[in-house]
Amino acid sequence: MEQNKREFFRINVELPIYIHPLDETVGGEHVSKSFILPATQLQRVEQADSEIQRLFTDPHHIENGAVELFSEINQRINFLAYMLDELMEGRDPRHHEDFYVRLDNDHRICPPETFHTSKVFPLIEAFYQRIDEIVRELLEMMNRSAEGEIVFYSASTRGLFSGEEYLHNLSALAEQGNWLALVFVDLIAKLNVYESAYANLKAVSHVVPHPDDWLVLPVNLSAGGIALESTQPFSINDRVCVLMKIENTVLYAYADVVNIKPANLLDAANQEIPYLQVQRVSFKFEHLGADDAALITRFVTAQELACAHPDEYL
Repeated sequence: MEQNKREFFRINVELPIYIHPLDETVGGEHVSKSFILPATQLQRVEQADSEIQRLFTDPHHIENGAVELFSEINQRINFLAYMLDELMEGRDPRHHEDFYVRLDNDHRICPPETFHTSKVFPLIEAFYQRIDEIVRELLEMMNRSAEGEIVFYSASTRGLFSGEEYLHNLSALAEQGNWLALVFVDLIAKLNVYESAYANLKAVSHVVPHPDDWLVLPVNLSAGGIALESTQPFSINDRVCVLMKIENTVLYAYADVVNIKPANLLDAANQEIPYLQVQRVSFKFEHLGADDAALITRFVTAQELACAHPDEYL
């Protein structure tokens, strides 16, 4: 009984929120992997891999630790590629039998350390960070998925990684046979292929704005559901994904539209805004995870206490 009471205990709060309607036809058609990652791009990866492995046999650079450093960077690219490959096939990488072994191995790789006076260090650091950004984005995206529903944040404005931005003569050095430059040219080419594939995957997938760009809206919230005023057209029994940011955590849940009422939208002067069809829409959460439900309950309880005892929360 107590659990049921807490589930439907509601409070008015303001939250960054995004409502993503679900198209029931999505998922019925599978986009060909060759569209996302063309054969010519795969051939470029194979060429780069072959050249990288040849360069990694160089005794001098094995001895001075360069091969170990770039082997770890290459391993991270391979982990990124592995996750993208699963996603391109419409599978959740976490369901693969060796995913967590690969994830653990990736976590063991530390950011490169070298003398900051080295001319090549900014390139090494920036390259590692770019790989890290994409790996973290993919892991975050998978962690917030629900029931296999994959929703990507909108594409960033960053272009493909370019080594020339950090070492302007990189290509010239590679043409001269410089070992370090040759390794970088192939590693960057390999990463660029998967950056392009990631962008193509987003183009054919559910995409929502980044949480930093969500509107902060007044809502009525509980672990059982949420209600808000919206100009989006909804109908009873519509199924949506509700994404909301609570205490720096993005929650992702399925929900059904269970109630719709007309609502008046007022401007700053408390005058009704004409020509807008504003509805008060109530959504009931479905299959909300236990951790997410607990987070909402803690948040709602904290808000209630703050309202009841404002002096204690100053």
